Amino acid sequence: MALEAGFVLGEREQVGEIIAEILARQPGLRPPYLEAQALRFRARLEASEAGFVATAAAFRALGMPFWTAVVQLEHAEIVGGQGRTSEADPLLAEARATFERLGATPWLEKLAGMSDTGLVSAESHARL
Repeated sequence: MALEAGFVLGEREQVGEIIAEILARQPGLRPPYLEAQALRFRARLEASEAGFVATAAAFRALGMPFWTAVVQLEHAEIVGGQGRTSEADPLLAEARATFERLGATPWLEKLAGMSDTGLVSAESHARL
């Protein structure tokens, strides 16, 4: 996906342009999944908590639990990175439960690795 590649490469301006292009399309010409991904990357670019909440709701409405959990993890990374681990913990717990149910081992490993970065509270780390 161009958004993911641009984000990883640090091409924030290009990512913003792609998001704008997607969201400028008429609703009937903008697949809901693509719109949700655009919202996801906009939330990441802006570190927008409201954006993460809206994006998780969009994926939930589409019946996409994996992507909902990914958004919850990304949201938790933002709030945890601000030292607000008590707010990150419920997001991580829900994401972890979904990843476990889906057998998403790489994502469970990423969650486990978050304890090393200090993004997870001691209480949450004990559950990992």
